[in-house]
This record gives sequence, C-alpha cells and structure tokens, in this order.
Amino acid sequence: MLQAAFLVFDGVDVLDFAGPLEIFSHANHSMNHSVPDPAFELTIIGRNEKISTSASLQISPGITLATARSKLKDFDVLVVPGGPPDIISSLVKSESEEFQFVRDFGFQAPREGKTPRTILSICTGALFLGASGLLDGIKATTHHLFLDELRTLCETKGKTEVIHARYVDGGMRENNIQIITGGGVSSGLDSACYFVSRTFSPEMASFAAKMTEFNWNEQ
Repeated sequence: MLQAAFLVFDGVDVLDFAGPLEIFSHANHSMNHSVPDPAFELTIIGRNEKISTSASLQISPGITLATARSKLKDFDVLVVPGGPPDIISSLVKSESEEFQFVRDFGFQAPREGKTPRTILSICTGALFLGASGLLDGIKATTHHLFLDELRTLCETKGKTEVIHARYVDGGMRENNIQIITGGGVSSGLDSACYFVSRTFSPEMASFAAKMTEFNWNEQ
C-alpha cells in the first residue's frame, strides 16, 4: 500500500486536492467495491488544525506539517494542490512550512528498499515545484492562465519546458523522485488516473474513474 500525503493550506482550491483524493480512494487491487483492497493510505497534512479553502470550506488535516516533516520518508506520494497565485507566491517567498515540505520531499531520496517516490502537482501547485528547482530540465504544466508565470519562475532555477496540457509526466529525477504536473483544477482527476495507471495498471485506473463516474481523459 502506498502512503499518499495531500498538502493543504489556507486558500487551497478544493477540487485540486479533492479530485486526486477521490480517485486514490477508489484505487483498489481487487477492483471489487464489495471486497476492498486499497492501493493507497491517504493522509491530509496542513500547518493548522483547521484550514479554510478558497471556497470557504473548513477542513481538518489528519496530521500537522511539523509531524509530517518528522516522518517525511514514510510518504511515497505527495499531492501539491494550487490556489490563488497571490497566496502561492506569498508561501513561496516567505519560505513557508508548506514550501519547505515540498522542497524537502522533492530533493530527499526514497528510503533504501522503498519504491520511487512521486510528486503530483495540480494547477498553480506547480509554482511550489518551480520555485524549489524541482522542474529544472523537464517538461511541466499548470493552469492555462499561469503558464507564463511558471515559465518566468522556472527561468531563475534552470531550464524548464512549460506547455499547455491536462498533465505532464516529467519523468524520474536522479534521486528517484517522479514529477507529474497537472493543469488547472479538474485536470487533477486525469493526473491521478494517469498516476494510478502508470503505477499499478490501466485497469485499476479505469476502475477508479468508473467508480467516480468520471470520463478519464487519457490524452
């Protein structure tokens, strides 16, 4: 079972994290909803006990960022959602706990004997990755309105090919961290299905999509 962490922060977009969360919750080795054999254990992490989303929804993370950092290597997957660009920019420029967690996860190699790790960003969540240098040398995407902002940010950290797409598999970095970036908002559903397909099987991804009544765009 893969350990998947979902980063949330004040102003986070609901569907950015809830879409992948829903898909992962239906990823099932048995592919039988009556006999569940889940592929993921899901953990929501946030700085505070209560997080206010961009849609005024209040959520309670399962563990704090401080606790999550103490067990960083236990997580196999980190989902980095987006939110309003001014909020993301503030979190990046202040070297916030959220930014540091993303950077530490991305540059710390997996524990010996464990499977490669993955960062999946959605929408403007890619700005965290760009600012940390994780997108250097690879292709990436984000919400179509902020492609130029991501390009500008990445130019200070190296060379990144920023394209408009539902999702982009940037491949595996030298430290065994796979980078996948999703486009805007609902693209997180497609990105999550792609990740399930690549990591487990296309059949499992199709099962998870069908359980959510979602038509997966396989690009």
